[in-house]
Amino acid sequence: MTIRNLTQCAALAVACSALTAQAGVAPAAAPPPPEPVSLWSGSVTLGYDSEYIYRGVEIFGNDGRAKDLVTGALDLNYAINDRLSWNFNAWYGSSASDADYNELDLYTRLTFKVNDSFSFGPSFKYYYYPAFDGTNYDEQFEPGLEFFFTPCPNTNISLGAFYETESEAFYAELNINYTWKLCEKFSLVPGALVSYVDRDNSAFAPSSSDFNHAAFYLRAPYTFKPGVTLTPYILLNVPMDGAEDAGDFLGNDQDEELIGGVAFSVGF
Repeated sequence: MTIRNLTQCAALAVACSALTAQAGVAPAAAPPPPEPVSLWSGSVTLGYDSEYIYRGVEIFGNDGRAKDLVTGALDLNYAINDRLSWNFNAWYGSSASDADYNELDLYTRLTFKVNDSFSFGPSFKYYYYPAFDGTNYDEQFEPGLEFFFTPCPNTNISLGAFYETESEAFYAELNINYTWKLCEKFSLVPGALVSYVDRDNSAFAPSSSDFNHAAFYLRAPYTFKPGVTLTPYILLNVPMDGAEDAGDFLGNDQDEELIGGVAFSVGF
């Protein structure tokens, strides 16, 4: 290209710029920088359960069964990187009946994501029972290992194995559920679980190893808007030999029970 041609191109560019300005067309603005994505997420949940059944066993306070349980929970999640995440949960429950029962649980878990359908990680849970303060039953410590599997869309399977250090008891639970989305805001989540318990070396429970219980449940979450959900549920608890042995040891009969409740959760 000659010097004359370069001069002609430059003049043409100046002329086009002048015509654009005269037409009132502003040059394209630079796109705004992307908003930073928070590594933190969580939720606050308030709940109610008609009775308190934990791991297949009906819970009793100083003055009877822990019915009308009112609960509150704080759940926090931190994304360490694309594969590793940390979870912390604080849960408190108190019986609104005359059972004189309350409980504080602190739970943490580190989860490694192998792929989009499988993750696992170690966990640790601390239980504190203020109503039994000063006894051998006022607190418990429980390390565990948990696995999470999504074999197909909307189907979730979890498996957890836990060892309670104070009573030297081992507990394992397999849980499966399916999310059936009826519309944008409303879903049905049917599910079932089964558990196994090993208390051969336990100092605070009957020496036995057996299937503990089965449960069948239906949750119906309704999402008012993203992060705000109301979830009523019903659950049928079916004690097996492990739960029945624990009931005999504590002097409490363990029967099939149909219970219900509701939880209101706000995410952030």
